[in-house]
Amino acid sequence: IGTQDITHKIRNIKSNPNVTALIDNQEYPFRGVLIYGVAVLEYEDVITKRASIFERYMPAQDAREMASDLASRFTCVVIRIKPTRITSYDYSKAGIISTD
Repeated sequence: IGTQDITHKIRNIKSNPNVTALIDNQEYPFRGVLIYGVAVLEYEDVITKRASIFERYMPAQDAREMASDLASRFTCVVIRIKPTRITSYDYSKAGIISTD
């Protein structure tokens, strides 16, 4: 997870590195993964790491430019979560939600 060092998220992690991350979809049938873990803040090689995240959503050149631009204006950080527990849910499974 890429962000800037000035965010509340980072202050909270510095105070308590135990975190929960939810990855889900917003449309029925609802599915998701809940990750409990310990956050590690990475300040090394942040431009490359953030560019690789951005490349999932935009062309590589644009991703590198965006990562460099952010790094020129903020102290950037990558949050890596070391999972301690992972759970998931899937409301499409029979009997969980009635669509009648």
